[in-house]
Amino acid sequence: MLKIIYIFIFIFILFTNPLFPQTLIWQQLHAPVASSVTGITRLSNGEFYLGTSTRGVFKSTDNGNLWTDSYTGSSYIYINEIYSTDDNNLFACGGSGIFQFDWQTQEWVNLNAPQAGYVSIVVNSLGHIVAGSNFGIFRSENSGNTWQAASTNVGTGYSLVCTTNDILFAGGEYGIYKSIDNGDTWTKVGLDGFEINDIDIDNTDILYANVFYRGQGIYRSQNLGADWEQLNIGLTDQLTTTVAVDIQYITHSLMQVNPGK
Repeated sequence: MLKIIYIFIFIFILFTNPLFPQTLIWQQLHAPVASSVTGITRLSNGEFYLGTSTRGVFKSTDNGNLWTDSYTGSSYIYINEIYSTDDNNLFACGGSGIFQFDWQTQEWVNLNAPQAGYVSIVVNSLGHIVAGSNFGIFRSENSGNTWQAASTNVGTGYSLVCTTNDILFAGGEYGIYKSIDNGDTWTKVGLDGFEINDIDIDNTDILYANVFYRGQGIYRSQNLGADWEQLNIGLTDQLTTTVAVDIQYITHSLMQVNPGK
């Protein structure tokens, strides 16, 4: 008998409880489409952008209550990660490569990275683009004009973040890794043995990790990866797929797959 798979996507936002200021509680937001949410970012003007596995990019201007198609004319549909810098440069990556959005032409520009199946991207204070892929980590020091292999000893780099002083962190198949030399070498620093789907960092260098392994949910480190604590109060399900954080909000999405008859 043919089974139909229904995919429900939920997006949550983390607030401080006003009655208990030290308690952080997740609240559910609306999702734009029945498609896996693969990345979330928020610009300085308050707009949220999210990437999806089948429908490209969506935008919200009201903290995630309503979502609209964003730049649907793009030739690539599967988005693995969407990323923005402090000055609102917007990037997306996936199986088709790495792209940067041109605000003047309202088009995505292919940065011609090596074909490697990209799953994450980050930009440091020097403007160097570092990208994680199925074949290791690649780096461009000239705005995407040329690329070089930065490291291959991390395995699949599911997600990358950069601290305020350009320390790189990568969430991979077996934990969290750190690099202090622009990605040339990496050392494991935490969540050993866990599959890390996504990580993000706030402006005070507090790290947040989405641990897909056995539905562990969201973890936080306040000392650059040395120690981690779970942050799951209010989650209806801990099978989460991505996490994003800025000065005001922490957001994450989860995917539930329910088989029908």
